[in-house]
Amino acid sequence: MGEQKYNMVFAKNLQYFLDLNKMRPAELARRLAVAESTVSRWLAAETSPRMDKVDEMTKIFRIKRSDLITPRKNGNHYFDAKTRDIANDISKNKELRLLFDAARNVGAEDLQSIADILKKLKRKERGDNLPNKDD
Repeated sequence: MGEQKYNMVFAKNLQYFLDLNKMRPAELARRLAVAESTVSRWLAAETSPRMDKVDEMTKIFRIKRSDLITPRKNGNHYFDAKTRDIANDISKNKELRLLFDAARNVGAEDLQSIADILKKLKRKERGDNLPNKDD
């Protein structure tokens, strides 16, 4: 992978983990002991950090190095398999599909709870108290 492509992949992944952790670039800069402009250049795909800084980020975000430096396949937003499976089930259910876009950054347990609540509400709306094959 060329340098510009690598910078773009890293920038996209870094932004994802900042969003996921509700962290501002200034906070990351402070925790890494770098200038805010350095993080801004990473996010703009102008440059990329040294591996020691990437390794510090893996500790901050509790992820693997590959999560930051490797392109995600198929636009997958979930690194946890259980969460990914629940999200896939939700995305296939026409009545719950709206939730799919709204809940990309939640964990498996929370996502499952939301899905269960919505399924119960849909059954109540239909007047059906028994589980449905779509549930």
